[in-house]
Amino acid sequence: MVILLVPRMLYYLTLVRRGAHWKYLWLGGRSQLVIAFTPLYLMENLMRRLMHSANRLNSSIKMYLVTESVTVMVDTINMRRRGGVSKTERKRLEGRLRNRSSHYFEKSGQGVVKGFLPNLNGLPDTDLKVTISENSVKIGETSLCKWFLGNNLYTMTARDLKHAIEAIGDLLHLPMDGFEVARLDVGHNLIMEYSVAGYLNQLGALARHDRQRMSATGLYYKTALRTVVLYDKIEECRKNRGVIPTEYAGHDVLRLEVRFLNRVAAQLGYRSITAEMLKCTELYRKLLDKWAEYYWTVDKINDVMIDFRGIKTKRELYQTGVAKLVEEAGGELGFLDQISEAQTLGDLTKKQAHDLRGAVKFSCRGSLTTRPNNLITELEDKVRDAVKLLGE
Repeated sequence: MVILLVPRMLYYLTLVRRGAHWKYLWLGGRSQLVIAFTPLYLMENLMRRLMHSANRLNSSIKMYLVTESVTVMVDTINMRRRGGVSKTERKRLEGRLRNRSSHYFEKSGQGVVKGFLPNLNGLPDTDLKVTISENSVKIGETSLCKWFLGNNLYTMTARDLKHAIEAIGDLLHLPMDGFEVARLDVGHNLIMEYSVAGYLNQLGALARHDRQRMSATGLYYKTALRTVVLYDKIEECRKNRGVIPTEYAGHDVLRLEVRFLNRVAAQLGYRSITAEMLKCTELYRKLLDKWAEYYWTVDKINDVMIDFRGIKTKRELYQTGVAKLVEEAGGELGFLDQISEAQTLGDLTKKQAHDLRGAVKFSCRGSLTTRPNNLITELEDKVRDAVKLLGE
């Protein structure tokens, strides 16, 4: 690969060879000229890393892609192509996978081959899983961002996603237009001032989702259709022995993800989502809106205070007393858990438990007895900034 960097030029040019043909692709830039002789998806990988570092360090050198520069937040994608696979095609696909294994199911009389498409960056444990059967081909079950960019601390652009899909098709020698999305994860990293655990402590329930605190630095909201996850991204990288980019070293990074696990298209208002639609800006906007929507829907736990300037009636005093009782009993979440336990033991009826939960939530979220927590205020500012940045 040959790269030439020339300061203060208006454009950079990528010259790409695809098969027997050369393609010329003009890309915009305000500070550099880059001429490269390399596969397009590898070149875009490098350019994305350079752009991310420049922006993160607030450098005077900034680059912007003229087209397809929308940030899409996409991480994991599972895709499936329905329909039969010929023996010739199946044999060809199998030859392009590594660590293959075969399984035969007597009940259905079908055989399945599973293997992995090697990571483009040569990193371990980030290969794409490919499952081939007589009825379908499935691709995914790992972070597409890690597979293509080498790390999902980076955020993919529309161009990254497009060329990642193209790279899969090129490596498998398989047209991608027949694939539909079966799972879609979107996420973004927020650099915070304090430890991630402190922010998670201030997040309460999410309606119609099962709240699960998996660890001090991991919080899940689950349904059968999706999972909303907030966790310490740096800790996750260390556990998985991942590479932490220098721009994130020494920072507390909270990752907010929404994982659409089932009926993805219906959740986003489509009949189906094909691989071709992953190039659609409208889809990215919907994903960004959903990502922010689920965060804003999470109940926030405020700080309890006693301010007699706002307490003028017995009702307001009772409200303040309930809030202080809840605080002394371990906080809103702990108190609500105690109510649920009492209902399970038969000490409270369903209606009594419902009324007590309502009283607790009313008291703990009223303006008379609470004030916004500083950590939540910071987190909400970060989410707003991310929506503004990613929506441009």
